[in-house]
Amino acid sequence: MRLVRLVVAGIVLGAVGGYAAALLRPRTVHRSAAAEFPGLDFPPLPERDEDAELRELHAAEVRR
Repeated sequence: MRLVRLVVAGIVLGAVGGYAAALLRPRTVHRSAAAEFPGLDFPPLPERDEDAELRELHAAEVRR
């Protein structure tokens, strides 16, 4: 019975650790869904510029 508990505990810890590692992994550049089909050659989607909005707000504040 002790061995069963150890095995179950190991499986649970492995699953939780794998899930946590997947959450902490950096995200890759997203590609369009059409790029998965052979014969179609679409460029990857552009990366999102998250700082653009902050730069625009800062520029608006500076102009005041």
